[in-house]
Amino acid sequence: MDFYNQSLCYAENGSKNVALAYAHRSACFFHMEKYEEALIDIQLAKNANVSEDQLTEMDQRKSECEKLIVKKPLENLPKLSYEADTNFPSIANVLELKNSPEFGRYFVAKCDIPCGKIVLAEESFIGVRKDNPWMYCSECLQMNTNLIPCQSCATTVFCSNKCMAKNTAHKWECGTNFNLFDCEIKFQGQAIFLAIDTFGSIDQLMEFIESILCDVEKQPMSLLDSKSKYHFFFNLSKSLLHADDILLVYKIYIDLMKIPKIAALFDSKEKQRFLAHLVAHHFLVILNNAHGNNSYQSVGAIFSMFNHSCTPNVMQFFDGKQHLVTIRPVKKGDQLFISYLGKQKHSLEQRQEICKSKWNFICNCERCNSVGEIVDHNTITSDVHYIFVLENGYTEDQSSEVLDHCEKFLNNYAHLPWSDEIQFVIDIYCAHLSRNNLNQLL
Repeated sequence: MDFYNQSLCYAENGSKNVALAYAHRSACFFHMEKYEEALIDIQLAKNANVSEDQLTEMDQRKSECEKLIVKKPLENLPKLSYEADTNFPSIANVLELKNSPEFGRYFVAKCDIPCGKIVLAEESFIGVRKDNPWMYCSECLQMNTNLIPCQSCATTVFCSNKCMAKNTAHKWECGTNFNLFDCEIKFQGQAIFLAIDTFGSIDQLMEFIESILCDVEKQPMSLLDSKSKYHFFFNLSKSLLHADDILLVYKIYIDLMKIPKIAALFDSKEKQRFLAHLVAHHFLVILNNAHGNNSYQSVGAIFSMFNHSCTPNVMQFFDGKQHLVTIRPVKKGDQLFISYLGKQKHSLEQRQEICKSKWNFICNCERCNSVGEIVDHNTITSDVHYIFVLENGYTEDQSSEVLDHCEKFLNNYAHLPWSDEIQFVIDIYCAHLSRNNLNQLL
């Protein structure tokens, strides 16, 4: 797949190599049992005038795909479990944004929310994959899809013409090697490109930044346009700038100024100083708000508003959008928490050290301060739903039943203080959700 994607990028536009790459990539999809994607590539190969000797092979593969394909209904795509908020369309209307000196900006429930509800479905404001750039869409970060190459460079691919048209930032880096840089530098580049693209000129960008710095308390009332989204991103909480960061910020600035289109825009000392300071600001915002795993990193304007707890009541999934799903029942007025620590197990000391060193706070959740009522372990372990999950949680053939029993158990017991039993069921629940791509929730 990787090599055929690269072949598409390096093939001369309109040449027979384009059709050849699509034809062979359809075979990859076929062997991966992704028959819908194979059919799309077969059609792309035909549109690119695949040779007569391969046309028969394409028709045979098309016939086999049509026999094996299982149509997925559109309603099974992950979506919010409630109506979207009017001003913040990526969150469910059962959430409310609050602000306090202790928590900053955060979300609370406007009503009781049971386990298993999708309360956020947000496109990343900026995001990058750490994998090979020829394996994912540069806009939505989806992998193993029908990627099509940028027509002007050999390092960027998109999953559709829609994503290609939507990605306005790429034009600034197109034809350069910026997309091949490491994750941190690509992150910074995306933020700067989006900032430039959002405003009509560098002068307007500078004027906008000066205005929001003069009124740091002012927040956008909605996220319905590109300027509000950038304003929201710019005002996200920031890490402290350490001495070691200054050299990296300077390196990012130098790499950006090597891009001809960027150098032409920042053509004075005043504008160059502004760019350097803007890079530093973005650097600190990203450092404090980026989330992901070994494959991707992203920053979402709304997603970044959720605070951390070692006993989270929502968990995240990423499939081109960032989703949050309730894994514990949430009472009206309760704050919604995610975990910043990922799936790896940590001791109390390790959790406190990571939170302090990376985000500059001490976690005071119930798990860390050991405050709460005593858990009746015998009642929990004798629960029929717990027993079913214990006996069947590691099998794939009963995944829907496991999810159902997990939800019933969590709705009954996950409001209690954190325990090994609750942690176990949540781990199983999350594993099956990931395997099912959230479809079982809908």
